[in-house]
Amino acid sequence: MGSFTDTIECPQCSGEAWIEMYYKTGEEVIGCPDCGYSKQFVIVNKETKSSVGEFEWVPDFKLEEITGTGAYKLREKDSKFYEHGSFNENLNEALFIQMVEEQKHLLAFAEYRIYKDGVLQPLVTLIQDDSLLGPFTTPEELEKDFKNTTNT
Repeated sequence: MGSFTDTIECPQCSGEAWIEMYYKTGEEVIGCPDCGYSKQFVIVNKETKSSVGEFEWVPDFKLEEITGTGAYKLREKDSKFYEHGSFNENLNEALFIQMVEEQKHLLAFAEYRIYKDGVLQPLVTLIQDDSLLGPFTTPEELEKDFKNTTNT
């Protein structure tokens, strides 16, 4: 399958998002590492292509767009690679902080950013270079700190 990757302006937060386009199929996937926005325009019936025959098969596209509420970045101590992800109905800020606290002995890096009311909140680094940076704070404390820094 032929594809290319590029960067675009995120349609939600105007940050730098990545886009991967598959020029042979017309599929496209967009993801924003800042706000967690994602959009997928993909073929959902690829497996039926071989049973029907190439000339009779018609692709069935599905569009899924997810409004981002935040994004995170992790790296395990024994890894060179970062894991990027988005907050969703199964993972919110509080659960992410809890997960990092429980797994901090395995992590070399953990940070996240919340997208709320059309505004990207400040980046929060929980673990950097194998050391925990200060105590964990609540979302209310982060919001208070953010307001204090923007009102000066």
